[in-house]
Amino acid sequence: FAANVKRLVGLGVMSSATALVLSPEVEGAFLMKSLIERAYSNIGLELYVCSSFDDAWNWVKARLS
Repeated sequence: FAANVKRLVGLGVMSSATALVLSPEVEGAFLMKSLIERAYSNIGLELYVCSSFDDAWNWVKARLS
């Protein structure tokens, strides 16, 4: 996973920051959140996990400005 993501970021195909919307209604959301955060942290990429599209969109807009 890490090698592929780093390669995609290096090629400009993937952003170095990701906003992930993870609804609390998703079974196992808490576990998934911690696993995904750890994976991104180990790669050195920025990740923002939230529960609503609006929060994610606002974070993305702030990153782009």
